[in-house]
Amino acid sequence: MASGKCSNCGGQLPLPEAGQPFLKCHFCGQVVPLAPPPPPRVPEPQRPQRPQAGIGGPPQIVIRRRGGSPLGSVLFVLFVVFATAGAGILRSVRHVVKSVNGVGTLVTSAPELVHWDSSAAPYPARINGDAVEDFVGHVEILHPGAGNSEELIDGFDGATLNRLWTAGPFGDSSDTRGLAFAVAGSRAIVTDSRSVAHILDVTSGREVARVNLSDRAKSICAAPASSAKSEVWIEVSDEQNVLVDLAAATLKKAPRPPYCGSDRYSTDDIYCHIGLYERTEATCKGVDSSFRVPGFRGERMLSDGDATVVVGTKSPGSQVPTAVGYDPKGKHVLWQRTIPQGDLASVKDGLGLTDLVAGVLVSQVELTSGIFHLSAIDAKSGSPLWQTEVPHSKDGSSARTMKITPTRVYLPHWTYLDVFDARSGRVIGTIGK
Repeated sequence: MASGKCSNCGGQLPLPEAGQPFLKCHFCGQVVPLAPPPPPRVPEPQRPQRPQAGIGGPPQIVIRRRGGSPLGSVLFVLFVVFATAGAGILRSVRHVVKSVNGVGTLVTSAPELVHWDSSAAPYPARINGDAVEDFVGHVEILHPGAGNSEELIDGFDGATLNRLWTAGPFGDSSDTRGLAFAVAGSRAIVTDSRSVAHILDVTSGREVARVNLSDRAKSICAAPASSAKSEVWIEVSDEQNVLVDLAAATLKKAPRPPYCGSDRYSTDDIYCHIGLYERTEATCKGVDSSFRVPGFRGERMLSDGDATVVVGTKSPGSQVPTAVGYDPKGKHVLWQRTIPQGDLASVKDGLGLTDLVAGVLVSQVELTSGIFHLSAIDAKSGSPLWQTEVPHSKDGSSARTMKITPTRVYLPHWTYLDVFDARSGRVIGTIGK
């Protein structure tokens, strides 16, 4: 610690605060333990004096009701015995039960640190059977001083963001090759670096079956919930791609199904397959050559089946993110508006992460201050719905993917997962730190 440098990336470590047990590198997330202060010296309890017995007679047992009595010593010994046994039991539990604070942030018992995998949005799931949407996601558990983090798949309660179950670890951060997961029906599936696919019960996280792949998985695509199919398609590194029936725990070689989308696209659609638009829920296409709107340059056309919105920027001039409602059949414009709601001078140029689900267009907007907002627009009318600041958005990197459902917006970024109410934009809570 004398150099003040991170042992993992060489970055400058922050100055420690009084009583802080470890430092976290702001650049790579490495946790560096500090030398703990010496434990306080606990004086030994004084042994009470044994009362004098009569000469040659048996020893007397005396119970006093006040002061430092033998009864107090007996209770103290019993307390120590039970406390020691309890500590051993707690040490045997690898994952401590988590609590949730007032805004739903997952709180962990130090020194365990929970990091959300920002490259993967969660899958909605029905875990505890209530009316609120639950979800399953990939987290990393970092134990300070232990080196690499553990890779886990966890199930979360949608109402409180409490962790309901945890499965794994499926390796650690030193080797995440082949690690992918998905949820379909009442099952979840996780693949690991040993080319094994673990099938889990989504209500408990319990492993119910395993299937072996011919090589490591490259990606997993789950059948949509509307299909009522408990199956996933796995793209395998050696191109021996398979369709896995999660209920029967069987697999067979299969081409890419239609619900996974095509891996072939024209040059007109190339912008839908790179960067922030590689994994949209909406169907993404290139902008039709006949599309013309004054003061606007369209980049992508998003459709959810009911509504179609062309997204892009103002042009010519400052590249303010802009959306245009469009009727692709009649080829006429329905509405046009800027995506940010508020002071446009404070918005950075360029279109951010955007998706369209259930008639709501949601876009990530970056301000010149470095803070990010989420902005939502009604896709049919163009009316603004809400705009909300993203918590911790000045920490680390911005979101590269998100998941939108009729009731929730899930935004993973840096080491966090922020959960928003899709109707109001209210921040339900944050998982990770």
